[in-house]
Amino acid sequence: MISLFSALAVTAEEPIVQAPERSPRHLISMVPQYAFMGGFRIDYDIALNQKNWLQFAPAIYAVSNGRLFNDYERMEGFSLHAYHRYFPAGRQGASPVYVSCGLVYQNFSVWHKERVGNDRIMRTTRIQRAGFDLLMGVSSSNNRTLIIDLYGGMGFRHALYATDASTLRRFDDGFFDIGYSGIGFIMGLRFGVFIK
Repeated sequence: MISLFSALAVTAEEPIVQAPERSPRHLISMVPQYAFMGGFRIDYDIALNQKNWLQFAPAIYAVSNGRLFNDYERMEGFSLHAYHRYFPAGRQGASPVYVSCGLVYQNFSVWHKERVGNDRIMRTTRIQRAGFDLLMGVSSSNNRTLIIDLYGGMGFRHALYATDASTLRRFDDGFFDIGYSGIGFIMGLRFGVFIK
């Protein structure tokens, strides 16, 4: 009987060892600046390990007449960004800095008016853009739940057109225009939440 109480007392004094908390391996985030272009982008990140992550970022666009920065009647489209993100110190490391590179594909349909004689006729132009981005960013999180991610860098885009208009309109005044081809600067902000 005494040995039973001794065994219980020794067992009760042993500390309970908990399994170490696993780092989150999935992240869902939103990029609010896409709303200025009539778009909605949601990102999904998955950890390959502490330093390497894959990021998939689909976006949809729908813009009608009267929106800021447009010179067309309507625009609809989608895009997909796929990145590899590398955290030199690990995502949970002392320095949350990362570098990222990836491919971009965008597809837009644009309805616009073309002047033919005295008439303005509705035309359709389809734009496909492909390119790549080189980015650097800082990802800050609290309690491994919420993140704020600030990034910047450079991107390259090349556009291809198909139109029923007599004269091709390129919609390419600057890097953020849907028909731009060339190199431009990128800056962005993401808000996200880790999921197990």
